[in-house]
Amino acid sequence: GLVSGSEGSEQLVRLCAQMAERRHARWLVAHVETPHQSRDAAAEQRLSQAFQLAESLGGETLTVYGHDIAQEALRLALARNITRVIVGRSRRPLWYRRLIEPSVATRLLTGGG
Repeated sequence: GLVSGSEGSEQLVRLCAQMAERRHARWLVAHVETPHQSRDAAAEQRLSQAFQLAESLGGETLTVYGHDIAQEALRLALARNITRVIVGRSRRPLWYRRLIEPSVATRLLTGGG
């Protein structure tokens, strides 16, 4: 799963754990840290809690550093032979995601571009 520290991070971790358990698979929760990213203290706390939850449920946690979240997530998936990437839903309006900046999920589906 790919977490950002948003309010849905813990829910996404639980979903990853459930899916992995059903498949008897190892699983990973990752966060991509970018230089232009800014998070408040609450987001930092949620990210920390999501990582702690993942570890308590038997998952691995990893922070990756790079300039592009989708590209780094794809690079990680290829390097670790990851077959499923779970991301949360963007809160930006649809018009914004289509005209200004596609969501990370959309960019992952289109190969990171």
